[in-house]
Amino acid sequence: MDRAISDLKCARAAGPDGISAEHLLYSHPLIHTLLSLLFRLMLTYRYVSDAFGVGMIIPLLKGDDCDSTVADNYRAITISPCIS
Repeated sequence: MDRAISDLKCARAAGPDGISAEHLLYSHPLIHTLLSLLFRLMLTYRYVSDAFGVGMIIPLLKGDDCDSTVADNYRAITISPCIS
């Protein structure tokens, strides 16, 4: 769990839950243990909540000189929770 958290990319937008990679990186080591337990229980009981990993899709213009009234000038990005 420590390695997975240290490999997260910093300076990214927080997910819909408001938690960013920096929150996990600089959190108390107990959080790493609790997350490990959470994932272990999910594997043991073969259950994942429907809301786990749900991201927020945001449309962005492809460029500054694009016409914002044309749908083809947009690309979608997904902001997902860093815990998932």
